Amino acid sequence: MPVFVCIMLILSLTNMGIPLSCNFVGEFFSLLAAVEYNLGLGVLATSGMVWSAAYSLYLYNRISFGAASNYLLYIRDLNRREVLAISPFSNSPFVRFWNISFCTYRPYKEWGYL
Repeated sequence: MPVFVCIMLILSLTNMGIPLSCNFVGEFFSLLAAVEYNLGLGVLATSGMVWSAAYSLYLYNRISFGAASNYLLYIRDLNRREVLAISPFSNSPFVRFWNISFCTYRPYKEWGYL
């Protein structure tokens, strides 16, 4: 099931808040605000983030590299419909870094052509 494992790796890394993902920016600013408000609260929030990342790695390791089961021998990898259903979730962590201005509707008056 290599396609499923690759998609799960992308989503697990995003859950951990690696740089260049949307979650990294949110975690960084929330931890910065927590440390500025109270150092103890910031340390507690940071430890929670570290424990969450460790659990994500543990979960990915157990699901992807665990012992093979007889029940999994008859299951195929993701089919086309499942890949199309899950692709918005696996691509969305990195959408934030694109220039979204081309997606918004702007009348010609705002462009300065009329």
